[in-house]
Amino acid sequence: MAATAAGLALAGLVAVFVLVRRRRANRVEEVSSSPDVASSPMAEPEPEAAEPLIVAATPAAQCLERLQARGKLPPPAQRELFVKECSAGNAAVQLAAVVAKAAEGRTLTVVSANVYYGRCTDAATGSESISPETTLRAIEALLQSGADVVCMQEVVGGDAPEGQGKDDYGDFSKQFPKADFAPWPEEAKKFEARTGYKFLYAPARNSTMYRHSFGNAIAVKTSAVRIVDFKTQDCLTEPTAEENGEGRAAAVVVLEPAGGGKPIAVCCTHLTEKQVGEQGQKQVEQIQALLDGSLADAAYADMPMVLCGDFNINNVGEQPPATAAFCRESPFLHPHADHDPYDRLAAAGFKGGQHYAQAQDL
Repeated sequence: MAATAAGLALAGLVAVFVLVRRRRANRVEEVSSSPDVASSPMAEPEPEAAEPLIVAATPAAQCLERLQARGKLPPPAQRELFVKECSAGNAAVQLAAVVAKAAEGRTLTVVSANVYYGRCTDAATGSESISPETTLRAIEALLQSGADVVCMQEVVGGDAPEGQGKDDYGDFSKQFPKADFAPWPEEAKKFEARTGYKFLYAPARNSTMYRHSFGNAIAVKTSAVRIVDFKTQDCLTEPTAEENGEGRAAAVVVLEPAGGGKPIAVCCTHLTEKQVGEQGQKQVEQIQALLDGSLADAAYADMPMVLCGDFNINNVGEQPPATAAFCRESPFLHPHADHDPYDRLAAAGFKGGQHYAQAQDL
């Protein structure tokens, strides 16, 4: 099954990484890649897969220019500026065009996006608000444009377990009040009813938004693929004080082409954005916990696997030279040499690649 993975950006859809792992006759071969994807073992030889394609929405030169501008700001300000950049213009339409391009000639297209808890920006006024409906309309547009699977991070769910979460976040609550997050579960149900697609939600342990659960979700175009299995790993590593006690999780869905064919596993995860120890150290621990946990399941031993999500660490080895050179000089963007999660994934057989679509190709 040839696969496409796209790491994309929208007002709250933040670019992510994709890696792919596939084993054949005890050899690891690339099946698909993007900012965060992977593939797993195949028992019998098959015809060579089509060349994988990974697409990012921003041309490399423009990406570097933006990185250099943001690099002069402290990390919180960098994040806020990035969100504003992503919301310029009609982001849903822009992303749909990228997905349509990526899906050409592919049998499976996977998109990974951090939906930033439904945070959306009005392109005309610049005002920001929480809108689960707008966010899920964008996910719907991606699926209708050619995506078969959309993996999401920072998704809000129903009520958190008793005693977890809080009612006030200070200045954040003044801009984004608690009531704005309540529609998430109902909007997810409306999404399923409206589209016929499946919305698989997987909350992370000890992770909340106000009094709501918080985690990952996978949207599946059931007209294109059939869901065989769905499992979750609700806590990768025990959260620390540096992480504000927030857990990180993963979810794995096994899919088969609707028209028949061999299954493929798709894993969605979200690593912490916090620095605990050396830069990248905690992310490596979480990746190892994922490799030893969900991804070690014997059920996935004979199928390709796509691993995608928000790793919160740059894969400098896959970037264009000028961008990589800049990121290596920035501790905020580049992992410590001894703590690179992408090295750990490569050792486990995952391969990734990142190619930037030129504007004229979109």
